[in-house]
Amino acid sequence: MFEDGDQFILNSKPVPLVCVDLETGGRNPHRNPILEIGCRVGYRRWTSEDGWVFLPRNEFTLSVRIQPEDGQEIEQEAAQVNGYTAEGWAVAKPLKDVLPQLAVLLGKGSLLGHNFLFDVLFLKEAFFRHNVPWPPSCYRFIDTMSLAHVLQSLQPAEKFPYKLSLQALTEHYGVSRAEPHRAISDVDATLAVYLKMLNDITALRLRSNVSNAVKSAQETAPPVPQVSLTNPAPVVSARMKLPPVATAPAAPVPPAKKAKAKADVFDLATMQPPPPPPPPLDPSRETGTPAWLGAYFPKK
Repeated sequence: MFEDGDQFILNSKPVPLVCVDLETGGRNPHRNPILEIGCRVGYRRWTSEDGWVFLPRNEFTLSVRIQPEDGQEIEQEAAQVNGYTAEGWAVAKPLKDVLPQLAVLLGKGSLLGHNFLFDVLFLKEAFFRHNVPWPPSCYRFIDTMSLAHVLQSLQPAEKFPYKLSLQALTEHYGVSRAEPHRAISDVDATLAVYLKMLNDITALRLRSNVSNAVKSAQETAPPVPQVSLTNPAPVVSARMKLPPVATAPAAPVPPAKKAKAKADVFDLATMQPPPPPPPPLDPSRETGTPAWLGAYFPKK
């Protein structure tokens, strides 16, 4: 199940890759020499049949042994790992003659390698020492060891190796390694491991998409009624007549209080009769009324 954001996988254009591996005489790029260079250029692409594949361009392949330069030291441990002997490197080429050709190849795509910072340090030191410009496009690195760290964190410990060396990863993915610690052989092994990792990452993405789709469907689906096995709910048919539902009688509504009709009713709040009405006006009283108006108000 691919989402809209995953269409780049299905419709992606081939991505140019330059896989590089070096065999060196030690771990110090200033003191130890480069003994062998392997480089293969090609394209990475997704196919529906085989997943991620690498399409090599054989005309851009480099596999060459390099003569140790004067003043550089080959450590004994490195010589045993790489199989270095003076007789085997008798026809090796000088590094300064190989670097211009290598610079052309490095500029053809994103660089790929295992524990690639180690190789980049040796390459940059060699380019600087022989005054060869570093290709401006060689700042896009893909390191299979870094990808292995990501996959190791996303999977259970028993499903991914603890050690992330190229040997451990080839054993994990079942990749054949014809000549270990030969540059071009390690290039092919790195490419194979890289494609296997891409397939794993794609599979993890697909599983994540399926999980998210199921979770979304569960959240949007209506709730499922819970059925009790001890007291199951009755099955209601269209022809069944359900008994009327008994309802409690409505409580009587108290009548509204009537307004007082007469002024002589008792005040219920104080239980006292209303005050008597005021006496009629008598003009003859001393109310400040002139005496001559008394003739118009005779006494009863």
